[in-house]
Amino acid sequence: MSLVPASARPARAVVLWAIVALALLAAPAAAVAQVTKWEALIRAGNTAYQKGDFRAAQQQYESALVEAQRIGKDSKEVATTLNNLAEVDRNLGDFGRARQRLSEALVIQEKKLGRSHIEVADTLNNIGLVLMEQREYQNAIAPLTRALDIREKLLGATHAEVAITVNSLGKAHQSLGRLAQARYLYERALVTIQQSLGTDHPYMAATLNNLASVLSAQNNLAKAEELIREALKIAEKAYGKEHPQVAEYLNNLGSIYRKAKRFAEAEALAKRSLAINEKYFGANHPEVAQILENYAVILRELGRAAEAEQAETRAKQIRRSTTSG
Repeated sequence: MSLVPASARPARAVVLWAIVALALLAAPAAAVAQVTKWEALIRAGNTAYQKGDFRAAQQQYESALVEAQRIGKDSKEVATTLNNLAEVDRNLGDFGRARQRLSEALVIQEKKLGRSHIEVADTLNNIGLVLMEQREYQNAIAPLTRALDIREKLLGATHAEVAITVNSLGKAHQSLGRLAQARYLYERALVTIQQSLGTDHPYMAATLNNLASVLSAQNNLAKAEELIREALKIAEKAYGKEHPQVAEYLNNLGSIYRKAKRFAEAEALAKRSLAINEKYFGANHPEVAQILENYAVILRELGRAAEAEQAETRAKQIRRSTTSG
């Protein structure tokens, strides 16, 4: 659903979680020193984040937030740090906390930068993605639409970040059962990404994945499988075979196999996908719950009801623990 910095892993449905670029403004020496200290903590947090060490990233960003608040309670630095902390919260499955941080960041940014600034669009995009993680798809449409409007006006309709938000909107509409609208949005994003980033970029893989999911829902399984395999090829080249983005595409390919009644192949992919996500996120993350839910369906098709029930129970426990906030 990005969500993430371009140098880190792409999110499940889209591929951006903006970490706002750092800027050192003209200021007295003491203030410059304060900002420099904040920047160092942000860089350390970014490094830990990109390694997948979310607890270490959280610690660095929490320290950065203290420094940012010393610069000013309503400073841009506070808003940036809140965005970064929200991204860590998302990766740790704490969506309620992520949403709260992003709401606070948005208030600061709108006050300091105006309602039509690109950083406001970044935060609106992130809010929409967290709402989708919480399965509030209808509520996600408004912030995503506003983010798209700002990005189109400031960056142009063919910019990659515009395509990213178009992808997000497609996911929201798809989740509400609006398949034709979702397909239109994904196909639009696909053209833009091809033109702006090329055919082997991870954003391309994410868009192919999204389009494949719509085609699968429309029972065009052969074309859906073709697109997912292409997404997998791009992702494995970009990230390696043990990355959670690869796990996402494996899971989706398994869902296509399940619809095609290729249950043994679907089970093998579900098991591989589950192992990758458990290693990367830990045993109690929503990404793990999603794989377990799909795996349970496959197990029932294979006549292994007891194993399916165990997987479903575990998935429900994870969902409860991560949505209670």
